[in-house]
Amino acid sequence: MTQGLELSKEFYRRCAAPMMEKTMPELFDRLAIGLVGEGSECFGFDDEHSQDHDWGPAFCVWVADDKLDALRGRVEGIFNFLPETFEGVPSRMVPEKRIGRCGLFGIGEFYSKFTRNKRPPQSVEEWFAIPEHFLATCTNGEVFRDDCGEFSAFRQTLLDYYP
Repeated sequence: MTQGLELSKEFYRRCAAPMMEKTMPELFDRLAIGLVGEGSECFGFDDEHSQDHDWGPAFCVWVADDKLDALRGRVEGIFNFLPETFEGVPSRMVPEKRIGRCGLFGIGEFYSKFTRNKRPPQSVEEWFAIPEHFLATCTNGEVFRDDCGEFSAFRQTLLDYYP
C-alpha cells in the first residue's frame, strides 16, 4: 500500500512542480510547499481503513500572511489545472476537497490554528499554552520545498521544543 504522504509528494513533484516552475518560477522564494497537519497520512498512520475518507494526493502551499491575497489567484490557478486523479487515486486538490487541510495558507494563519499565535512561542508560558497534540500536528508530515525559509524556521523552533 502506498502511504498518502509519499503519494502526495510524488503528486506535487510530477504534476504541480513542473507547472509552477514553468508559470511562476519567481514566486518560489516566497513559498513553502509540503503536507503537514491533520490527517493520518501526515502522521504516517494511514492504512486501508483511512483511505475511505478524506485521503488522496494533496499538498499545502504556505506564504507569508501579508502576501496571501496578492498570490492567491496565481497559486489557485495552478491548483485548478492539476489532474483530478493521480496513480488512480482521486486528488484532494479539487476545489470542493481542498478546504481546510490542503491548499493555500498564510504561514501565521496555519500555525495559529495549532499554537494560538502567528509567531513561534517566546516564553515558557506560551510554550505551556500549546497542547502537545497540536505541536505534533503542526510539525508532522514533510516540507517538500521552502526557498523562503519562513515556514521551516517556525517549524524548527517548534521541533526544538521549549528552552
